[in-house]
Amino acid sequence: MRPGEAKGSLVPDVAVSRAEYADVYQLAAVLACALFDLRVSAFLIPHVDQRRRMLPQIVSLAYLQPALADGVLWCTGDRTAAAAWLCHSPGQPHQPDPQVQAALSQVTGRWYPRLQRFDELLAEAHAPFLEIPHDFLGVLGVYPDLQRQRAGTALLAAYHRHLDSIGRPAYLQAVQLELIGFFQRFGYVETGHIITLPNHATVHPMWREPQPAP
Repeated sequence: MRPGEAKGSLVPDVAVSRAEYADVYQLAAVLACALFDLRVSAFLIPHVDQRRRMLPQIVSLAYLQPALADGVLWCTGDRTAAAAWLCHSPGQPHQPDPQVQAALSQVTGRWYPRLQRFDELLAEAHAPFLEIPHDFLGVLGVYPDLQRQRAGTALLAAYHRHLDSIGRPAYLQAVQLELIGFFQRFGYVETGHIITLPNHATVHPMWREPQPAP
């Protein structure tokens, strides 16, 4: 079994699989809709029309393309939900790609310094775990009209099954208080480092140890 593959979803009736580069455009649009109303997104791109235009490109550049290049991109069969993972190994940190940063700067214009500062804060929170091999969930999202139908659960369950089989931890950064309880159901615990943005949006880093097989 290759890294990131599983023998099927643990959630009945929700098919999941690895995404390909041909899926990026559709998945970027889906995730942009899922992230649009978050307070974190409002801090990064305060102007509503600009946020609507920029978010799909930001998602593609910052999450989806890196996952395809250096990790795993999972999606549901109908391409209405996705999860982008990066594989982290000590001594091989994921350095910002200058070409990606240049593209993000061009896309976001005057808002780019906010993205830079946000990345710095996320990196500071992640730093205590960099000496531990783990996989990092960069983004998880479901198209808004289809949320609470277990697509997100299926995506996490499928990949956690792989992580548990190889004894590998996972790390993520919950961008809503309401998501903490959701991730706790999968064995994640808060690290105690809370990121607070100027508009009072908060980000909650969480860590998951591999779980024993039932």
